[in-house]
Amino acid sequence: MKHLGTGFELEPANLVLAREAVRLINTIASTEVSCLRFSKDTAIQKSALEAMVLGLVPMPTIKAIVMLLLYDMQVNAGSMHGKSITKDLALRTIRWQDLHGLCSETLAQLLYLAPSIRYEALELMHQHKVLGQKQLHTSFISALLDRSEIKRLRFAFELLLPELEGHHGEKVLQLAWAEMPEEGTRNFFAVALGFVRTGGARLLALTNKRLIILGQSRHGAAKRPCGLCPPESFCPIGPAISKSYSYSEFTRIYSSSDEQLLILGRLEKSMTDVNEKFDVIIFHQSDSQKEFKERLMTLSGLDPSMRTKIQQEMLVNKTAKSKTASRIARTTWAFREVDEGERLSLFVLTELNFFEFQVNFSLWIPNSVDQEKAYVSDNEYEGGESDDDLHQTAGAQSALGFTAAMAAAEKRAKATKFMHERRALEEPILTERASERQSRRYQAPPNEWLLDGIRTGAKTASDTLWKHLSEGEINQITKDRSKAREATEQRLYELPGASREVELKHMQ
Repeated sequence: MKHLGTGFELEPANLVLAREAVRLINTIASTEVSCLRFSKDTAIQKSALEAMVLGLVPMPTIKAIVMLLLYDMQVNAGSMHGKSITKDLALRTIRWQDLHGLCSETLAQLLYLAPSIRYEALELMHQHKVLGQKQLHTSFISALLDRSEIKRLRFAFELLLPELEGHHGEKVLQLAWAEMPEEGTRNFFAVALGFVRTGGARLLALTNKRLIILGQSRHGAAKRPCGLCPPESFCPIGPAISKSYSYSEFTRIYSSSDEQLLILGRLEKSMTDVNEKFDVIIFHQSDSQKEFKERLMTLSGLDPSMRTKIQQEMLVNKTAKSKTASRIARTTWAFREVDEGERLSLFVLTELNFFEFQVNFSLWIPNSVDQEKAYVSDNEYEGGESDDDLHQTAGAQSALGFTAAMAAAEKRAKATKFMHERRALEEPILTERASERQSRRYQAPPNEWLLDGIRTGAKTASDTLWKHLSEGEINQITKDRSKAREATEQRLYELPGASREVELKHMQ
């Protein structure tokens, strides 16, 4: 791969081989090497890990990973000055679009474990950018250092866990930056005295026992160590744990078509009632969201049939489509600087326009049971519309091609198979639970089951005062829910940018 920076093009088979080799290096560096303990002394431990990493992954291999990253950037953007890679090659390599995230994560792990190679790796990138006239994303270096910093924070937080709550044997599996729009700061005096910030990014930690939401930064808006705290400390983020939830509390996992949004449903118990609450999470990095939801689903149950399945979030996608006239190509969450500070917005790129949406998540409602849809893929146009939705888009009149039709049929087959497997696994369990509830209702006090009208110790249905809903009442409830959903969709988005009417004029 030494010729990648000189216009050399990889064949698809070689690209797959290179990707799997990087995946193997990432597995070794992130799981095997990171778990080794040579000494309780931090300095000795770091030196031993660095020596082992450089022995397993020598500098020529690290340079090859850097060259793969540069190669991926040329495929996505083309060279600004030199000869760009052909369009045909770019189309053939769409299926390997996770190569960038995999190489970035692997390189960040190596930079964290072996800090001595940091200068040489970054210098190689700048050398190919200046002398080789290769495209290097402006934010890539900063994003790479942020990834490496996350590795350091993960190690520091794992050391702090026994001191904070006395949980020994708890391992941190993942740490990620995220925004929680509906997470308000409740401690007024802490905000007034400047100990915490209102809003701002949060760190989410997945351990082998629970999900942890860490407190907000105690160093203001800084994302780098302040220089005063020791290197092994948890600077610049305060070690306070804001909230933590066991995996048994989660009821639903909603994943949107964009690669950052994730909505988690969980049970919240009070003295008199049990409610379902939803936490809206917007990850800073798309690959963090993918790993987070997959780990969360796996940890939610030992038996695969009892795990919380990932469902497709439909309300945000449907509302975005209703606000645009042409086909959606890309969506992303980002901050816009305004006079009052920063504003978190959803930016939507269509075939004809560029939109900015402000989302009011307080109006968000989950899917009904009959509208639940299994989440099939993470690679649908990176937040755009899938091919089987193309004929439903306003202003798009072209018929589906053969390739798109086959892809849509394959996806429907996968979704149907998943639905049948899910029903086969869940129906016996649900039937058994319903039978148990029915038999226990006549043995337990009514307040235990929250059923008004069932007398304690009643033996027959004629002795109860339980009112069964008629068919007409059920139909009316369904209509009311449909009206509420339509009203929610109309008020979910505020549109400060271009409007659907303006876009329709361009299409005429």
